[in-house]
This record gives sequence, structure tokens and C-alpha cells, in this order.
Amino acid sequence: MLLPQLLSNVGESTIYGVEFDFNAQVTPALSTQLLIGYLPKATLDSFVDVSGEEIKDNRLPFSSKWNIAAQADYVVDLSSGQLNLHIDADYQSEFYFDQNQNPFVKQNDLFFGMLAWHGKWLIGLWGHGLKT
Repeated sequence: MLLPQLLSNVGESTIYGVEFDFNAQVTPALSTQLLIGYLPKATLDSFVDVSGEEIKDNRLPFSSKWNIAAQADYVVDLSSGQLNLHIDADYQSEFYFDQNQNPFVKQNDLFFGMLAWHGKWLIGLWGHGLKT
């Protein structure tokens, strides 16, 4: 049986959460940043989909409960300029791509990371969509 997939305006929803942004200049050469987003409630109040089924209290599409990002930069002054060592990481908890919470269109937890050297050139190593 084929189920129709349709993203549309679902009308009323309830959303609340909190977001924090922490920055620190640990030393003149070392700066850090931590971002935390927590969205415990992001649900449809009530919605009737194209097949006539009522969807109630499902999580909104593309709304992960947790988003966490961190980065650090260490800058070294050289006679020819600056060398910037950079590392960052980004985590996003699971979310659905549709309002039906279809397990076939679900994105599991994601982790992104990067380690880079900035000088005259940028040399980096990064990972995208890593398993947690």
C-alpha cells in the first residue's frame, strides 16, 4: 500500500524551548564557543492529512529536540602572519521529515566535526553525518 507524502501547512502547533550561547576568551590566543538549543515541545495540536487521518501531538517535521555546537580557535602569531588552529563539532538529535513520523523518512542523530589549520592556506579534516 502506498501512503501519500505531503508537506503542507499544518495550522496550529505548540512550540517552546530554550537556547544558550556561551563565549569565552580563555587566553589571548584561545577562544571558545558553546551553543545549546533544547526544544522539548514542538508538536502539532491537531491536523487532518490528505488521507483523512487525524494527526495529533506528533512532533513537527525537521524539529530535533537537541542541537549542540562547540568550537575553539587557537591563534599563534608568526612572523609571516597568523596560524589559526580551529576545531568544531555540531550535534543534532533525531527528527522526522514529515508530520506522520514515518520511520522511513526519519533522520537519526547526526554529528559533524572539523579540525582545521588556517595560515596562508586552509588545511582541514572534517566529517559530516557521523554516527554518535
